[in-house]
Amino acid sequence: MMKLHIPAIGLMAVLTSVVTTAASSEELKIEGSGITRDVACSSNDVGIYGANNIIKLTGKCDDIVIHGTKHEVTFESANDVSVSGSENKVTGGQADDLSVEVANNEVTVTLKSNGNARAELEVSGAENLVNVTLESDTKIEVEGVGHKVNWSVASGIKDPAISISGANHEVKKVN
Repeated sequence: MMKLHIPAIGLMAVLTSVVTTAASSEELKIEGSGITRDVACSSNDVGIYGANNIIKLTGKCDDIVIHGTKHEVTFESANDVSVSGSENKVTGGQADDLSVEVANNEVTVTLKSNGNARAELEVSGAENLVNVTLESDTKIEVEGVGHKVNWSVASGIKDPAISISGANHEVKKVN
């Protein structure tokens, strides 16, 4: 009798775990290669994985994760944007925070925090190109090798706090 009862309890625990995870996770995943898709966000997370996908995100996304290589992604608005991989091209509207890592990514975004917190830009890895317009108090951290970060500030916004480590970076104000 115990042999039948223990697996049933174990199965219920696994099913409960899967249902709980599915219910709490609202990430829309786009996985694969060569996908072209338009997605309307309504405060949900979006994960883009794989290679060579062309994705247009409209509306307000929560967190956007772009991982892989040679994606082309556009978005209107997001809380956090994380770009990881190589040779991705991301063009956006506004984000609270931006993280760019690994190598040879090109990202253009407007940073504006919602509320009293600072917007944050973190760049690591090698040879990423990041163009940002700052519309709120912002902290920029650059580490790794050979990044190019061009930043401008909107009228009435102070220059960002900038921390740089590594080698051969070009971090400059363009307005």
